[in-house]
Amino acid sequence: MKTDGVKSVPDGPYEERFKDGSPAVEGFVSGGKKHGHWRYYLKDGGLKAEGDYDHDRFTGHWVWFRSNGVKMQEGVFVDNQQDGTWTRWHANGQVWDQGDYALGKKVGTWRVFNADGSLKSEKEHKG
Repeated sequence: MKTDGVKSVPDGPYEERFKDGSPAVEGFVSGGKKHGHWRYYLKDGGLKAEGDYDHDRFTGHWVWFRSNGVKMQEGVFVDNQQDGTWTRWHANGQVWDQGDYALGKKVGTWRVFNADGSLKSEKEHKG
């Protein structure tokens, strides 16, 4: 996943605002790159995504939300790659799919669910 640096701003706290003045992005810049905890907001003030960067690279736990406040997806990044268990949700809050990554590659059993929560399919990934 690519991230865009913020090289045109000095190091320190960083924020962007929507036209109405409400927060759009909050984070920290170090060496012209996103570093530390960042939060992204929807225009209505709800949280869109949050997680950590290590000099413009995704790291650690990240979570994304839908406009209705329901989680859209969450998981962990190691060295800018998805790693460990990842889960995505339908708009109604039911799990959509879930499985593991090993440094950016799907591994093991991945399960896909219908919006009613019933199992739709399973697939084995070797990585």
